[in-house]
Amino acid sequence: QDLKSVNRSLTPYVVVAGHRPMYFSLCGMDPSCSYVDAPDRVTGRLLQTYLEPLFFQFGVDVYLCGHVHAYQRTCPLLGGRCLRRGPRGRGTIHVLLGHAGAEFTNSVKPSGNRSKWSAYSPWEDEYSEAAVV
Repeated sequence: QDLKSVNRSLTPYVVVAGHRPMYFSLCGMDPSCSYVDAPDRVTGRLLQTYLEPLFFQFGVDVYLCGHVHAYQRTCPLLGGRCLRRGPRGRGTIHVLLGHAGAEFTNSVKPSGNRSKWSAYSPWEDEYSEAAVV
């Protein structure tokens, strides 16, 4: 109901926050990868199945999440594919903000198989700062 009631002339950007990522190319989303935390893959796919269509329908601009100890930002996505930004039906940019404590998650080190939709993903401890203007 909340997404349905957004007046885009008053609220030009819609940001949704959650704990688990829908997408991350840190080996864990590659089914052939030996990443040990398979539940993260399953949870990501469930979020893609049930939430991503709603994000697309209601034009969610950004999805902020954590859980995986890494940082990654995607292109605007729908169904694992980059979309061009447009006035209606645009994809959602996914921002994984779990990078604090990266040294505790050995399984998300660079694997050489990052996805095409990964716009930025450093592999070190960092922090994020955002300005809303």
